[in-house]
Amino acid sequence: MELNILVPPDDVNRQRGEVVVGGGNTAGQTITTENGNGDVVWPSSFALAKLIAHCPFLVNDKRVLELGCGLGLPSLAALLHANPTHVALSDHDTQVLSLAYKSSTQLNRARASVSRSTIEWTDETTWPEQEFDILIGSDILYERKSVPYLVRLLKHYLQEDDEDNDEDVGVKGGKRALLVDPVGRPNRDVFTYAAFKEGMEVEEDPFPGMDDFILLTVTWTG
Repeated sequence: MELNILVPPDDVNRQRGEVVVGGGNTAGQTITTENGNGDVVWPSSFALAKLIAHCPFLVNDKRVLELGCGLGLPSLAALLHANPTHVALSDHDTQVLSLAYKSSTQLNRARASVSRSTIEWTDETTWPEQEFDILIGSDILYERKSVPYLVRLLKHYLQEDDEDNDEDVGVKGGKRALLVDPVGRPNRDVFTYAAFKEGMEVEEDPFPGMDDFILLTVTWTG
């Protein structure tokens, strides 16, 4: 099956490219991008999409929020290869957010609802008033000045009420964020320390099968 991802038009640099997103015993999914800049979909988004396609259990039966979604490739992978209960796309760029939402809704998946939110990390009034089980993001640590705002946003969605805390919180089954960061980005240490001060733990692991990326798992420790 071929899925056309909507991308912003660019009459100067018009490209067409394909990437296969698939894994396990499922057939590869060919994603076509056309009529826009190929680099609008960042390499880290491909990495996160592949991880979700190969490991659908990460989002199965979960409410998912993608931060800084851009064209939303990881969310599309979740809808195509996993069974989330809800996928929420978010970005501050309304144009790409609209395109990501249209690409996602064209799948017509009856088992998962899809929503979109124009989020400014600096403005809590723009944050969706919903509960999420997992937050995902790719290459969203590139601006050092945005790290404190991202940390507060993650805390807002990951922290658990005292009555909800049990042995699963912060370990398998608890709320978490999965962030993919290119190896060369300089702000991971700043992010990890800021998250620690706000009651969260950041585990840093080599990205499976791709040496150019780091996988960050963020959990609430209280």
